[in-house]
Amino acid sequence: MFVDMVGYSAMMNADQDATIQAVRELKNHQLEPVLSDFGGEILKRMGDGWIIAFSSISAALDSAIQVQTNLYGHRKLKLRIGCHLGEIVEDEDDFYGAGVNITQRIQTEAPPGGVMVSEDLFRQLSDDRAKLLNEAGTFNLKNISQPVRLYQWRPAPGSQRKLDDVPSIAVQAFEFAPVDAETEAIAGDLRDQLIVRVSRRKGVLVFDALSKAVDKATYDLRGRVRMAGGADASQSP
Repeated sequence: MFVDMVGYSAMMNADQDATIQAVRELKNHQLEPVLSDFGGEILKRMGDGWIIAFSSISAALDSAIQVQTNLYGHRKLKLRIGCHLGEIVEDEDDFYGAGVNITQRIQTEAPPGGVMVSEDLFRQLSDDRAKLLNEAGTFNLKNISQPVRLYQWRPAPGSQRKLDDVPSIAVQAFEFAPVDAETEAIAGDLRDQLIVRVSRRKGVLVFDALSKAVDKATYDLRGRVRMAGGADASQSP
């Protein structure tokens, strides 16, 4: 788990003493005691950030939700929390590992006051805990070669989480002409490529409407492919 204060630099510039006091409050009362209750081990403190390890995936998520719930509505303190599943390599000086790097990048994508977790972690959760999270889309994380699908939690007292918390696109079937097997295959291939490419966009949730029923999406994406043959067509712009 990576935890980071939102707006720390601006707070320090505006009122250094008050910010230092806020960090102390966070450390001593709002964050570390809760993490300890769930078995979290503080690996490293970085001024306005923390790295924490857990032996239990559910404990990591539960503690993150508890911390953010306790801070909901706080006038000064707001956190971003990112969680991922991976190995940690430790030596006398520091902590390393691809999982550590990915977790840090995930934390930067978390909504202020919320929690963002990787698909690797999400798939290990029980059904009850998985229902607390919503798919946030596929993200291209800095210095991470492959896109990563992320899931988020935000406090929403008294309300259900909704699909439109992030922009969503339902990609419908493409029309095509002439109606033959070759044109149908081309239209299907273009549609599949479009789904793959749009899914890589940061913070966008993409649905294949042919394989999954979509009751509500922010946008419906439809296309039309028209093929023309012959000498005249080859000269068309």
